[in-house]
Amino acid sequence: MLSVIGNRLYENFRSEEIEKARLYIKKFKVDAFYEEITRCCWVSSVQYELFIKNNSMLEIKLIGRNSRRILKFHKTGRVYQEDYEHFIHLLKCSGIKKGIYITTGVFDKKVFKYNKEIAIPLGKKVILEDGNDFIRRQLGFSDSAQKVFKDNGVKVYSYIP
Repeated sequence: MLSVIGNRLYENFRSEEIEKARLYIKKFKVDAFYEEITRCCWVSSVQYELFIKNNSMLEIKLIGRNSRRILKFHKTGRVYQEDYEHFIHLLKCSGIKKGIYITTGVFDKKVFKYNKEIAIPLGKKVILEDGNDFIRRQLGFSDSAQKVFKDNGVKVYSYIP
């Protein structure tokens, strides 16, 4: 309940910047996200393995000292259950228990149900971050949309193990 109220307050307080960020996120390239991830991996001494990178999707395995995780950045309007099942299958095949699924759009309701009923009981911890969550995490309380998405690049240190 408190997080819902907090989200509404944040959206009312930062509505102008959120709208600007939505416009920037439509133009945001997967290559820019990939470059920022690889730069942070190099700085943090984290190894990575690239699975898929194209104009709409990035799948990368991040290997830290104590943990490993798979990060998927999907530039789409809606993520369906089939896309999410593919991600869970990738986690199973890699033997990794933690994953982060970021989309610039929204998740289908079936994805949340599948995550709660199937992925979590299998021991897979998957963080689902839709476009609104991604924007909120990038902007914070003081940054401008232009500064984050155009000038300085996105903040990806929280995704690195």
